[in-house]
Amino acid sequence: ATPRRCQEMASLILNTEWTPAPVAILWSQDSLRLDRNMAAFKSAIAWGHLLARTFFRYDYVTEATLAGRLPAATVLILPDTPCLSAEAAAAIRAWVEKGGVLLGFGAPATRDEAGRPLPAPALADVFGAAVERLRVPGPVTPDRLETTHPEGSYQFGNLPPRPYKFEETLTAVLRPATATPRAWFAGSAKDVAICENRFGAGR
Repeated sequence: ATPRRCQEMASLILNTEWTPAPVAILWSQDSLRLDRNMAAFKSAIAWGHLLARTFFRYDYVTEATLAGRLPAATVLILPDTPCLSAEAAAAIRAWVEKGGVLLGFGAPATRDEAGRPLPAPALADVFGAAVERLRVPGPVTPDRLETTHPEGSYQFGNLPPRPYKFEETLTAVLRPATATPRAWFAGSAKDVAICENRFGAGR
């Protein structure tokens, strides 16, 4: 039965065309080159695992393929992506302005492709917020969101306290400009953790 089924499906499979996924995750080569504690690597892998578990189709894209792949994407995720070139930032900005949805985590685009600090985040206008300072990740309010690792308790079946709780990677306290604050780090109403911003036809 198996060979027969293969023959029946052969024409269908051979004539199937690849379609890009609606969600893209930036696999930032610039950030990974300077990723001494593997924070960027772990964050990018974790978001892939999270989307796979929730049955979202996604693709990893690099800076080299970004401009060509963005038009087919609805959502772009910047995991821990501190380094971003001016060219990549411009491509992302134009895509959001046309209707794309950009999600940034940690302190994205605060350095150029060589790791040099920027005077302001390259996508501050898109996010509608600047980085006030960096701090240790922790719970945010409302909703008791846990920000230390997107996979949380799924890591290797370890019993608490789990290693991911002690990540040293810092995350950003935001200073909203045009963005609307949506969540704050617990314990300080002034430490904005999550913002939402409209930019052109996107956000």
